[in-house]
Formats: sequence, C-alpha cells, structure tokens
Amino acid sequence: MEQSYFWIRFLSTLSVLCVFGLVVLGGVVRVTGSGLGCPDWPLCYGSWIPPLEYTAIIEYSHRFVASVIVSPIVVLTCILAWLRHRGERWLVIPSSVSVVLLILQALLGGVTVLTELPGAVVASHLALGQAFLGCLVLVMVVSYRGPLGFHGKPYSWVSFPVMSIIASMGVYLLILSGSVVTATHATGACIAWPLCNSTLVPDTILSAIHMGTGWWRLLWGAS
Repeated sequence: MEQSYFWIRFLSTLSVLCVFGLVVLGGVVRVTGSGLGCPDWPLCYGSWIPPLEYTAIIEYSHRFVASVIVSPIVVLTCILAWLRHRGERWLVIPSSVSVVLLILQALLGGVTVLTELPGAVVASHLALGQAFLGCLVLVMVVSYRGPLGFHGKPYSWVSFPVMSIIASMGVYLLILSGSVVTATHATGACIAWPLCNSTLVPDTILSAIHMGTGWWRLLWGAS
C-alpha cells in the first residue's frame, strides 16, 4: 500500500518545491524590475536565447523554470493521479485543477508582459499562482495523510480540515491584499499605522486601501 503511493508522494512534493521556487523567482523578477526584461512573449527579443543582460536573464529564467521544469512535473503528477489513483477524488480533482491553472497562469504571464505590467493583471497573476500552489499542496498532503475528513464533534462545524481551509483562505487574501496595495501604488499612502496621516478615517481611496490592508493583517493575525 505504501509503495503504491511512493510516486504520487514524490512527484507532488517535487511539484510543491519547484512551484514554491518559481513563486520566489517571480518575486525576484518583481523587486528587480525585470518584468519587462523580455518585452515580448514567449520569445525574448525575438529569440529563444535571451541577451546577456541581467533583467532579461532574470525574466527569462522565470519562464524557463515554469515551462521546462514545473510544467512537466505538474502534468506527470496529474497523469499519475488519473492512472493509479483514479478513485481518490482528493488526488484527482486538485491535480487536474492544477493543470488547468498552469495553462491559465502561462497565458496570463504572457498577457502581463504584452500589456506592460498593468497592476490589475500583475495582481491576478499572483492570485492565480497562489491558487496553483495551493492545489499542489493539497495533493501532497492527501498523498501522505489520506483524504480530508470534515467530521468534527457532533453538531459542530469545527474540525481540523475546516479550520485549515479557513486559515488558508485568510492567508491567501492577506497575500492578495499586499499585491493590491502594490498594484494601486498605495504603498506610501499612509506614513504611519494604525492611524493614517494622523487620522482614523482615510480621506482618499489609496489611503483606504493601505489602511484596510493593515487592519486586515491585525485582525487575521489576532484570530
């Protein structure tokens, strides 16, 4: 029984590690201003080999890892789930969704570059990427621990899987809120916290976004 789960555990774990590395690399692209290091897509300056310029190399390395390393591993994980674990929906469904999200993420990555990094598209790219990683984490956890059970105490909705999902969604929204602050250029809208420019009521949309994100971090952290 344990042997039959070896490969799905191996591939799902490898998928999570590789996608996590891809997310980190995407952050490097963002903070180094390399998003337009390759102004076209899927090529880089009309070539499959990027020029020897650091922003182009950083941007193209992100694409390389996504297409050459991450994509085959994720697809293999899904194929294995269908071939050897077809009756286990907690493996088949999230692995299948991850392939769909992989395709959408690749297309959205191209749109992000071709439209020259508009804030809303960049935030959507991050949101999709985090959902993609979440699906793979679910596959990995189930491959080790078995299907999720939502049965807590009688007449109680409080169970570990439910609380885990709630916590995951909260962290997901927290990550997206930070991306919205960056995308809307609201980073410097408030120069202090918890007040915003010495007032409790924000007077602009940008300050409201910045202040709302801060309060969301506080409330979610306290919970």
